Amino acid sequence: MEKMEDVLNAPSPLDDIQFGSQQISSETRTPYSDATQCKKQTTHVKRPMNAFMVWSQMERRKIAEVAPEMHNAEISKRLGKRWKTLSDIERAPYVEEAERLRLLHLQEYPDYKYRPRKKTSGNPQSQNNNNNTETNNNNTEIKKVENGEI
Repeated sequence: MEKMEDVLNAPSPLDDIQFGSQQISSETRTPYSDATQCKKQTTHVKRPMNAFMVWSQMERRKIAEVAPEMHNAEISKRLGKRWKTLSDIERAPYVEEAERLRLLHLQEYPDYKYRPRKKTSGNPQSQNNNNNTETNNNNTEIKKVENGEI
């Protein structure tokens, strides 16, 4: 079995990479979904994958085979660090695949327009963060009073 570092640091044979966009049928009605091997059927249309997402999807599978017990968050951190070290030449095939996927996405979803959703003020998580800040400020004031600073 290969070590994790060997998988992460192994040079990618760029000529041997088989991308999803190169394996789809020209007659398909869902070229992007076929190329990305999307298994979920949903009404929500996701954004096309960028170069990092294309690369990380392939690399994540390799890491998961070698270290199935590793948490996804740790894998993501390692992938991010590794991506930053790749040269433009090493990134080029993934950039090209991302562009092919963008065109397939456009073909499958011609009316798609990216519309990021604004965070709502009713988000319980953001309210918790505000409350924690207020609590921290109150605790700081209490400590100052106890120490005779106020």
